[in-house]
Amino acid sequence: DSGYSKGDTLTCTVVATDASDSIDTGTASVTVGNTPPVIDGVVLTPSSVYTNDTVSAVATATDTDGDAVTLSYAFQVNGTVMAATGSSLSGVSHFDKGDSISVVVTADDGEATDTVTSGAITVQNTAPSAPVVSVIQRDDPDAGIAGLFCSIDTPSSDADGDSVAYNIAWYVNGSAYTETETSTITGDTVPFEALDSDQEWTCEAIPDDGEASGAPGTGSL
Repeated sequence: DSGYSKGDTLTCTVVATDASDSIDTGTASVTVGNTPPVIDGVVLTPSSVYTNDTVSAVATATDTDGDAVTLSYAFQVNGTVMAATGSSLSGVSHFDKGDSISVVVTADDGEATDTVTSGAITVQNTAPSAPVVSVIQRDDPDAGIAGLFCSIDTPSSDADGDSVAYNIAWYVNGSAYTETETSTITGDTVPFEALDSDQEWTCEAIPDDGEASGAPGTGSL
């Protein structure tokens, strides 16, 4: 501890004497100035962020003088400063998959500032949601539409706006069945001749956006 604080005046007085006891005095003073605040660190959370998430900046700052420090935040997306203020940024309106997010934090003690830029994080791909699936039995062999059909009743949604494809898998009494046919989506139909009594058929539709697979939708009959 130096024993003095910002705003204090330090005075040094020098007294000089000579052999004849003559005395001369000199005085100089200085006022202790402000020490700028220091940002100790800034991180973005969560470290893995997805479209529609909210990113928050966590920053800490210290001030040697004990002054109150105000932190302000300027988020950047792909290098462009966002108009939004505050320590959080919502992906609903400000970023999408593949975007790069960083934040510039400024600490202000009313007299001086310190500024630090965070590391950047990249918005990750969001897997599609599970579709709603049902199994429909079709009974018109003469028309060529007999058998079981895996119906995507409610398609998957994808937060990134990616197109979604489906991989179809069939199970009969818990065992995989692969001798399928195609009506709309590859493998979405079980032919009529494969059906028998006392069978439980399950269709599993796995959504895929080209980067990740989502949870499957299932339907049984």
